[in-house]
Amino acid sequence: MITQESFKNWMLKIGVISENDLKLGSKQSIINNLHKLLKKNNIEGRYHDEYWAGIKKLEKLLQEFGVDYELQDTPMYFKHIDSNTNLPNGKRYKYNINFTDNKGKTYQIPLIVTCNFVGKHGTMEDDVYELNYYFAH
Repeated sequence: MITQESFKNWMLKIGVISENDLKLGSKQSIINNLHKLLKKNNIEGRYHDEYWAGIKKLEKLLQEFGVDYELQDTPMYFKHIDSNTNLPNGKRYKYNINFTDNKGKTYQIPLIVTCNFVGKHGTMEDDVYELNYYFAH
């Protein structure tokens, strides 16, 4: 499990944060710093592929920074049904980020990632999706 101190050192090293950005021991500061890491590395955005490159990029980044995460669920979802195909309109990934602050308190922070298909049909047959994420409190 990554500690807040080691995570802070990595974030400082790559210039995502400065010393003034940190409030050690705060769950919100952990979330803020994770958000900065994802933002700096352009995780959100439009992807055009069949292999979930955006998700792979996210997971690789978390692994590179030693973030302890667990993938909890990956349901497809339907906003509307295309009567011709019955294909889903998106996919949701639910991760739990496990984190221990410098006082030894353990957190489990939910990270929700949505991949909404945005091509001509708005379904997975388009191979174009918009990746967004948020941290649930």
